[in-house]
Amino acid sequence: MIDADAARASAAREIESGPQNDDEHFSAWRGASVGEPQLVHDELGQPAYWLVPIENQGTGVGAVRILGSGRAAAMIAYRAGSNVLELNHARVLEVAASVIADEQLGEVLLVHDGPPGREAWRVEVLAGGKLQRWIFVTPGGIYQRSPGDERLATNQ
Repeated sequence: MIDADAARASAAREIESGPQNDDEHFSAWRGASVGEPQLVHDELGQPAYWLVPIENQGTGVGAVRILGSGRAAAMIAYRAGSNVLELNHARVLEVAASVIADEQLGEVLLVHDGPPGREAWRVEVLAGGKLQRWIFVTPGGIYQRSPGDERLATNQ
């Protein structure tokens, strides 16, 4: 897995030669710069790839998905309300806290829940120190489910 600096450099190359030159959907990328890379994890919490924000005048206008090898796998032009990286840690916890009762919130992790590209902030819900379920917070709302792998429940 490459580090954040290498992911940033790979995304910068995509901006230089990227789709904004030919595709109007990426017009907001003109004059844009690379933001702080965010590591995206798989369901087991292992590093999967980088999501590198593309910013124009302080606004997130897109992202580049950078694989562990350093290759750009996707370029994303955000629509209003579709940027998962706009959700900060405090906001994610606030939203997750609104749907729990006598439980605790645990680790917050940026994951792809399903195929790459389905990014969400995953928040652990604990009762008695044991993982009960996950809450997924996205720009479009929240959903919950039980962990998909029994190894996660027994390793907590």
